[in-house]
Amino acid sequence: MIALIRMVRGLTDRIAMAALMLMALVTFVDVAGRVLFNAPLGFAYEMIGVLLGLATYAGLYATQLHRGHIAIDLLEDRYRRWPRFDAARGGLVWLVEALFWGLVAAWITRQAGTSMAYGETFLFLPVPKHVPLYAIAVLAWVALAGHLARGWLSLTGRDITPPAGAGKAEQVG
Repeated sequence: MIALIRMVRGLTDRIAMAALMLMALVTFVDVAGRVLFNAPLGFAYEMIGVLLGLATYAGLYATQLHRGHIAIDLLEDRYRRWPRFDAARGGLVWLVEALFWGLVAAWITRQAGTSMAYGETFLFLPVPKHVPLYAIAVLAWVALAGHLARGWLSLTGRDITPPAGAGKAEQVG
């Protein structure tokens, strides 16, 4: 199971990195074309939006898996005084997060289906809108799977250590 989790992590990391690199390339070509040749890419705006969605949802798997979200821990020290309450609170937070990400994934999937049913297309990008929406929906479901895997690993007493330097929060102040 852990090998599968790591394999999916590698795949989603590569998707996110490729999307970010393509965003930079499209932006560079668009700006260079506009400034040097007065001929910007017509589809750059739409392409950047699609790539941003792909990068965000591909990166969400690792974020979910390693609990890399921004956390406000004003009361966390006080919760630790009561281990049972802290465990119950952690379980409730995990459940709320699972429901939230499940709803997000379901909503994106539904939106992709609606887009396909109506035959929506981009203005300049020669791709139907449902194609990238379904790709983003798959990544949203994979991110939910990462959240569920994290819960399963916690329940079974196993853990996946994030790569060196990843997931470390900076303290301000």
